[in-house]
Amino acid sequence: MDTRVTWQEGLTFTGTADSGFSVPLGADPAVGGADDGFRPLELMGVSLAGCTAMDVISILPKAYSEEKTPGCDRLRGARPCRASAGAPTRLYPRKDRVYCDRPPH
Repeated sequence: MDTRVTWQEGLTFTGTADSGFSVPLGADPAVGGADDGFRPLELMGVSLAGCTAMDVISILPKAYSEEKTPGCDRLRGARPCRASAGAPTRLYPRKDRVYCDRPPH
């Protein structure tokens, strides 16, 4: 897998992968961003939830009818906090995976 992040301007980037798809990356205005794309930490959550959902969807139909397969996978987490004073690393203090029987309305 080959990925690339290309700087556009300020704190705006475009992430691409060898699949040919791209995703906008941005930052919160509070840190100098333009609020014009996913935050990198948000994409980590989307990635984990997406991988889990695809695994579940590909496995469950073998054991259950289509009516029983889950309709969504959501990852909820508390806002990231600094690991320690002055440290650039941010940690998620908690993550909860939520599986739904039907798509959310």
